[in-house]
Amino acid sequence: MLEEWEDSPETNKVLVFLILGAVVILLWASVTFEQPGLEEQARWADKFIVMLLVVAAFGLIDQLKENNLLGISFAGLGESIGGFTAALLIGGFVGFVMINVDINVTGFSIISGVLASTLFSIFAAPIVEELFFRGLLFHTLSAQTKNEWAAMIATSVIFGLFHILAHGGDLASIATSALFSMVCILGNGKFKTLGFGIGAHLMNNGLLSGGLG
Repeated sequence: MLEEWEDSPETNKVLVFLILGAVVILLWASVTFEQPGLEEQARWADKFIVMLLVVAAFGLIDQLKENNLLGISFAGLGESIGGFTAALLIGGFVGFVMINVDINVTGFSIISGVLASTLFSIFAAPIVEELFFRGLLFHTLSAQTKNEWAAMIATSVIFGLFHILAHGGDLASIATSALFSMVCILGNGKFKTLGFGIGAHLMNNGLLSGGLG
């Protein structure tokens, strides 16, 4: 269920546009946040840019199989744009349902103010996190340990701890973030594309931030 999948040239092109779009938004947000009271958001925008660069670099290493001495494994948007789109919509629906039964999943803070804040929270951050945690970290751990379930648990716990570091919280926050990560990993594996996780994450952050509510 959780095995890796092959990415097609068509979906890789979409992935490139997603990454470029996220970079543009993150750079804009980083500049916009350079004002009193938003210093922390500016730092996190910069951190997400670094995470995207890591994903891009390791994703390229994964493509060059013969030179992949680090055992890096990356899975992207899958074999077809149609499959990615379908998974994106289904993931969005799942994210909507999870939020509307009052499960606080990721603990994202509501950032009010400029448009850059909203785009940062509901577009760039979810895409970066899906590519880094579910696209890169999970698949690399899975390939290295040969144990997909252990890799899923480890990735999800790290994802939960990451959100505590970013936004604060308690053990319950770690648990809900980890649960959300597991749902994304299982959904991605089912549809063989990160589209499910991206859709769920976009909907989740959009609703929590008030951007879609």
